Amino acid sequence: MSTGWLWVALFVAFNAAVACSDWRARRVPNRLLLAAWVGQACWLAATAMPAVQLQGPGAAGISQALAGLALGLAVFLPLWRGGFMGAGDVKYLAVLGWLLGPLGLFIVAVAGNLVGGVHALYRWVRPAAFGRRNQRLPHAVHLAVAAGAWLAWRLHAAW
Repeated sequence: MSTGWLWVALFVAFNAAVACSDWRARRVPNRLLLAAWVGQACWLAATAMPAVQLQGPGAAGISQALAGLALGLAVFLPLWRGGFMGAGDVKYLAVLGWLLGPLGLFIVAVAGNLVGGVHALYRWVRPAAFGRRNQRLPHAVHLAVAAGAWLAWRLHAAW
């Protein structure tokens, strides 16, 4: 179980980097998403080897990771095509699906949208606190907060 802390540390660092980038520049860098995808691919390859005793709170195997990735793309790509969501947010959700599997992605997406709704409501009630009125909300920040909450919940429960 102690080897899972490497996955946890990298997951926290990845989400913090995405959140900082989205908060400051309203962009989710592709290099961060690619690094997380490659890191999870290496983790999944290592956990698939019988001699290696690794486990972590994320997706429990390649099939779960692929299902999460596919779910993220299938559900959120149409929202990007309709102009309701940015492409970086969709790619971030797909990578979160790759990292967490379909159930983790579902929980993070719902919780992230709830956090975003609270942020939007606060912005509507207190517009002076945010400066420009037409600035887009940093949705990846909301998702990163939800991903952190998901991780805390998973770490509290026995994985």
